[in-house]
Amino acid sequence: MKIAAPITYLCCFVATATFASNNPFGIFDLDFRGTTPEEQIMSIEGIGFDGVAVKLARPDDLEKLERYLAVKPDLKVFAGYVHLNATGGNYEELVKRVVDALAPLDAQLWLIVGGDKTNEVAITQTIQNIADLAARKQVQVSIYPHDNTAIESAEEALVYLKRANRANVSLTVHSCHELRHGNLKRIDEVIKAVQPHISLVTISGGYANRVNENHRDWSDAIKPLNEGDLDLRPMLQALDGSGYNGPIIVHNFGLQKKPASHHQDSFNTYQALRAELKQKEPMNGSSLRVSMSEEYPVPASEVWALIAGFDTLPDYHASITSSELLEGGAVRKIGLTEDAGGGFVVERLVNFDDEAMTFSYRIIDLIDCDFPLRDYQAFVRVEALGEKACRLHWGSKFAVEGVAESEGDALAKAIYQGCFDGVRKRVTAED
Repeated sequence: MKIAAPITYLCCFVATATFASNNPFGIFDLDFRGTTPEEQIMSIEGIGFDGVAVKLARPDDLEKLERYLAVKPDLKVFAGYVHLNATGGNYEELVKRVVDALAPLDAQLWLIVGGDKTNEVAITQTIQNIADLAARKQVQVSIYPHDNTAIESAEEALVYLKRANRANVSLTVHSCHELRHGNLKRIDEVIKAVQPHISLVTISGGYANRVNENHRDWSDAIKPLNEGDLDLRPMLQALDGSGYNGPIIVHNFGLQKKPASHHQDSFNTYQALRAELKQKEPMNGSSLRVSMSEEYPVPASEVWALIAGFDTLPDYHASITSSELLEGGAVRKIGLTEDAGGGFVVERLVNFDDEAMTFSYRIIDLIDCDFPLRDYQAFVRVEALGEKACRLHWGSKFAVEGVAESEGDALAKAIYQGCFDGVRKRVTAED
């Protein structure tokens, strides 16, 4: 099999990073140990977390973040959260300062919306106002559903995300708040409903059948991952099945009285869960996950118009000779050039959301085509970055068969860069 030329039928699995253990894994800074911010951020050094989420609810929290970064300049910050009242209070100056702090970190603004739950107009306007303030620095806003607030669950967040109609607004799924809302038993359905819009996820230990009536007592729903009887495997499996490849963050609110070792305990428990799920994946070879994003200096609608058609690959990839739609457009049969190995690949469309600018598909057949990747599904999303720029996300999961993982990784990287390059050539042709 030739690998020098890009083979396009996997082009929507663009890979510059390959994860055998899925998503970046982080932790809240809500109960770090130490008397100073410097001591606190260094208290988790060496455990293995990929980054942190931070509280930015007050001006002194911004100073704490600055001190984190002073002692650890390479710290990855996934998000900073603020809690705003939709029906009262002046939040504009604080939000501007938070946006200015998050923008150079490529971190998201996590938005908890408080206030009168029945005032839907005010809630929507608050989200729009925050999104507009964040957009000026190209910061993503992720709605943070929270028990006993104006928006309590991921599905409620989805309603307001659509009402707000802002390109830089996404949402978060929390195990603790979905548990309080009675949704963990149907978490697969929840994640399927909100999947195109998920940008952050938090998990915690807890009790599956005990919900505290006291909204301030989180001992039922937020515990170290190794405590309680809550089974997080269905949630993780649903996230994997949805193609979500963003951060998963350990929630640790109210755990200050726990031994400091609970951070390491949660990390170890998560790794064990991931190892168990990996062993159970019904794939022929080793399970791999790839993801990438690339920015373009054109409106999101322009990139979406190019890639959204299920038969448009020949329009922007030199290694595709043809694309034939079958079964009413739900299946495509694409032909490869001889330099790319020849033969045909047959793919089925799994999900398509024109409003969210996202789709997913899976390969269902290879015809006269020798290729070592098996059992895989791709996930594609275009994210608007203001009015005149966008980011294209591609992710996938698949198995490697008959070759080493490193060879499969190298092949995928060579293949999928051709897709990005082809898109760039088309959308910037008039510049």
